[in-house]
Amino acid sequence: MTVQTETLPTSPDQQAEFRPSQKAPERDNPWEAFVTAVVLAICVYWVLIPIWPHLDSRILGDPETDAIRGMWGFDHIRRSLLPPQTPLWSDLVNFPAGAIFLTLPWTTGIFMAPLGALFGPFVAWNLSIAFMLWALGMSSAWMIKTLTKSWAAGLMLGSFITAQPLLLHSVGDGTAEHIALWTMPIFLGSAWKAIHEHSPKWALLAGVVAFFLAMDSPYHAIYSAVSAVFVLPWAFIRRWSPNQRIELFWSLGTLIVVSLLGALILFVLYQAFPIKMASGADKVALLKMNAADARNWWQHDFTDVFVRDSSLAPTTIPSILIWISVVLITIGAPRSLPWFFAGMLMLILSMGLNGRLPIHLKQWLGGTGVFLGETILYLNNRL
Repeated sequence: MTVQTETLPTSPDQQAEFRPSQKAPERDNPWEAFVTAVVLAICVYWVLIPIWPHLDSRILGDPETDAIRGMWGFDHIRRSLLPPQTPLWSDLVNFPAGAIFLTLPWTTGIFMAPLGALFGPFVAWNLSIAFMLWALGMSSAWMIKTLTKSWAAGLMLGSFITAQPLLLHSVGDGTAEHIALWTMPIFLGSAWKAIHEHSPKWALLAGVVAFFLAMDSPYHAIYSAVSAVFVLPWAFIRRWSPNQRIELFWSLGTLIVVSLLGALILFVLYQAFPIKMASGADKVALLKMNAADARNWWQHDFTDVFVRDSSLAPTTIPSILIWISVVLITIGAPRSLPWFFAGMLMLILSMGLNGRLPIHLKQWLGGTGVFLGETILYLNNRL
């Protein structure tokens, strides 16, 4: 006769929330994480399949874009790790006086430096692109698993991200700093656990990751801050015992203090860069030039109208993906709504002051598109 026994939780967090009438909290299965990592690696291999036969003789990216610059940037970071050079100052540029500058993505470039030392710049660049896609998919899968307790849900999102059209556009464009987004999900997931599990250790990790995330690119810091404002408040929604509230206080204090120290270091560092102050006219010009072009996103005139830069890779978003997203947001409501609002805000901001936006949206949404485009331009102009 077999007697079934119930395994009691051992960690303080589990004991605080465990009730005898409930099942014991499930522990993580490392095999699920391993399977997720392998499947995402297969996805990345498939997405980048044209490069593998030419790994040491070709580089990913269009020759008329920033691919060469991106490969040089990673190779420069590798060389700058050898004294007397440093990753922030080097006389390999502007010799013999040298220069102080931040090669983006800085953090990812340091992590990828061993690849350059082992295989040279060509192979290192190609493998770095593959790693960044895989790391973004894996970190996103872990974040979703943290929020939903499901590696299957994380795998689905991670696999979507590795083949995300606008991300692949950055591969073609050679802008590595727009691909190295893997620290963002780690920050958001760690910050969530720091709050929801009232854990100072996770808070410390989130603060440290936030610093290195911003060192990869200041854009990433903005993206993460916008997402955090919408998403993290939901981590507070749970029952709190008096002891847990004290622990939460320490967790929030740790996260805030470490984040402020990182921000202070970044502020001091950026003061050393000879950055020219942009005038009001310059800022407006940049908001027009660097604005998202909706013709790159929908197929209504992609095949027969010149799209700003002929070297850009196709970045259309098929309508089927939009409808799939709408369905998933609807099924996941209300927990999906913070992510939806954060994404919509960043989408609106990306439109900048592109004056042709109402015309582009009109071809897709008719009169509603004109109104929507004019409203977006008004909001961005006010911001």
